[in-house]
Amino acid sequence: MARTTVREFQADFDVAPIVDAWAAAQRWRFLGVDADGTRRYEHDFSIRSTQTGAFPSKWSEMLAFVSIRQTGAHVHFEAGFHNGLFLRIGSLGIHPAGGGIESGGFRFGPIRRKYRGIVNPLLLQLRQPPIE
Repeated sequence: MARTTVREFQADFDVAPIVDAWAAAQRWRFLGVDADGTRRYEHDFSIRSTQTGAFPSKWSEMLAFVSIRQTGAHVHFEAGFHNGLFLRIGSLGIHPAGGGIESGGFRFGPIRRKYRGIVNPLLLQLRQPPIE
């Protein structure tokens, strides 16, 4: 499984307002803009115990991320997820630290499918084919 899912494409329009509107509608957190112009977003969902909520979220959650950078007409799009420490320890090292959201392989299939379902409408708004 690839570490991240990357798309490179051309756009003759400013992608930032489209991505910002998508992120707000999907409740993704805007992390800011890097010095090179990369806009970063993340979305989390906790894998907490439903009975006690015992695990600290920063160790138990899975974070999905999207970053996008536009330089002129060239756009670099990246998406993936990071696994929390407890998830990796609990799986005895079987689960990776993270990965991309494209299909393939057996690990994290439902998670990758979920995030593809969230990210693909953004790609369609950017006039790009969906991630398979």
